[in-house]
Amino acid sequence: MLHQPVVVAFAYGVVGWHAPMAVKYVVIVAASLAVILVVYEVGVRRTRVTRFLFGMRTDPPAKPAS
Repeated sequence: MLHQPVVVAFAYGVVGWHAPMAVKYVVIVAASLAVILVVYEVGVRRTRVTRFLFGMRTDPPAKPAS
């Protein structure tokens, strides 16, 4: 749900490059991973509504007492 639009958007721009296939692959994977991790951290984990929609507990896990 999160990864497909990000991967497709990066691939759309990278596929036209005049570079070896391995370079294109690494760029798409690295850029997509970075963006997906940020979107997940900021957009999914921080609000109750999105946590519920993604099937997570609505209350964030409690931090262990030190």
